[in-house]
Amino acid sequence: VSRITAGRLDLHITDVDLVAITRAAIDRFSVAASAAGSTITLSAPAPVRGRWDESRLDQVVNNLLSNAIKYGGGSPI
Repeated sequence: VSRITAGRLDLHITDVDLVAITRAAIDRFSVAASAAGSTITLSAPAPVRGRWDESRLDQVVNNLLSNAIKYGGGSPI
């Protein structure tokens, strides 16, 4: 947030599908989730489109999944 307010973070806003980003992240984390004893389920029957910075949104989803696997103790995600 401090980099955004200081104008030092370039955002590249485009039309993005959050569901597609999340599915790709789930694919990347499926082995780690399985090794941790967790299952990942996504319930999204339709695209969720918005105008976001795709790489930043991907980073957020990756961090959320990584933390859920790391601290979830084998719980479903």
